[in-house]
Amino acid sequence: SSVKLPSWEDYKRKDLAREAPIIDVKLGLQHVLALDANGILYSFGKNERAQLGNIIEDGEETFSSMITYEPCQPYANMITGLNIDDPVENIATGFNHNAVLCKSGKVYLFGKNMRHSSSEKRKILSKDLSKPDLADITIPKEIKGLPERSKIIDISCGSHHTAILLDDGSIW
Repeated sequence: SSVKLPSWEDYKRKDLAREAPIIDVKLGLQHVLALDANGILYSFGKNERAQLGNIIEDGEETFSSMITYEPCQPYANMITGLNIDDPVENIATGFNHNAVLCKSGKVYLFGKNMRHSSSEKRKILSKDLSKPDLADITIPKEIKGLPERSKIIDISCGSHHTAILLDDGSIW
């Protein structure tokens, strides 16, 4: 007996005609973000560093379960960790991370993240910085600490970093 490889028909969304049109699309290294006219954000592609913004449940059938070992989502799913009452206005992608700007002015990040935990900050001088603590962000997380009186004008992602432009001309 031969093994049947999945085809596009196995994964094609049947309900796309009912959804709002896509108005923006951004490409990461091996993932895609797509924004529709209602401010709803969708993602698909590889998810090895949580860059799709949704946790793939154990046992959920994915393209990867048949072809490769890396998590992959070959069809667009809505990113559920964002507030549906706060539409997305701008999106940016890096290699394995994303930034999202919502109508309220809130910025969210998700995907690959490298950071030192607060307990490690005290030991930073003795820590081997060539081996950073990894803590990927699996669902969109709001960025705190930006100046409260400033309006966010734009967001942008490089390969491994994010920049936020404020109306006073400062970049964070």
